[in-house]
Amino acid sequence: MSAPFVARFHGTCTDCEEHIAPGERIVSLGDGEYEHATCRTVDRPAETCPTCWLTMPCDCEGTTP
Repeated sequence: MSAPFVARFHGTCTDCEEHIAPGERIVSLGDGEYEHATCRTVDRPAETCPTCWLTMPCDCEGTTP
């Protein structure tokens, strides 16, 4: 998941399935999927890896050293 940024194109939020308009703040989920920044932070906060404390998925995939 990316940090929030301003949409430049029209699209559809994969969370609420509402329209994304240019100028709205969104996050990229990868593979061409986007969500409103408010949908991501309010409905499903990002999961943090207990090992490296980065947003999952991460390189260590939650394994302990």
